[in-house]
Amino acid sequence: MVIGEVEPTGAKLKATAQADLTKFQHWTNEHQLKVSTEKSTTILISRLVSVPRVKWDNHIIRRSISLKYLGVIINNKLNWADYLINTKTKLTHFHQKITRISGTNWGLNNDLRRRLYETVAERDSSRSCSMCLSTISQTIQAIEFNSEDVPA
Repeated sequence: MVIGEVEPTGAKLKATAQADLTKFQHWTNEHQLKVSTEKSTTILISRLVSVPRVKWDNHIIRRSISLKYLGVIINNKLNWADYLINTKTKLTHFHQKITRISGTNWGLNNDLRRRLYETVAERDSSRSCSMCLSTISQTIQAIEFNSEDVPA
C-alpha cells in the first residue's frame, strides 16, 4: 500500500499519515486481513530533517531509504540511482552465469558468448536506460529553457 502525504511540518505529516494508516487498519480489520509489521516499510520523500514514526498497533513500522514497488526501486530522492545499481548487479550476475555455463558446458567461443549476452542481457539494460532517459531529457530541456531566460 502506498500513502501519499503533503504537509509543511513534521507534526502535521505525522498526524495525517497516522490518520490514514488508522483508516487502512480499520479496513483490514473489516475484511479480516492481517498486515505484517515486520515486513512493512515506510519511506519519506521530503526535506524534513526529523522523520515522524508511523505505528501500526503500537508497533513502529521501520523506515527505509528505498523500497521496491512493482519491480521498480524508488528511493527518497526520487532518482534512479538505486534502480540502476540493482539492474547493474543483476546483469553482472547474469553475465557471470552465462559465461560459466556456455564456456564450460557448451564449448562456445568468446564471439558467440558475446552475441548471447547482447541478445539477452542488453534487452534488460536498455529498458532501464529508456526509463532514465525520459527523466534526463526533461531535466536537460528545463536547463535549456531556463538558460534562454538569462540575459548574456
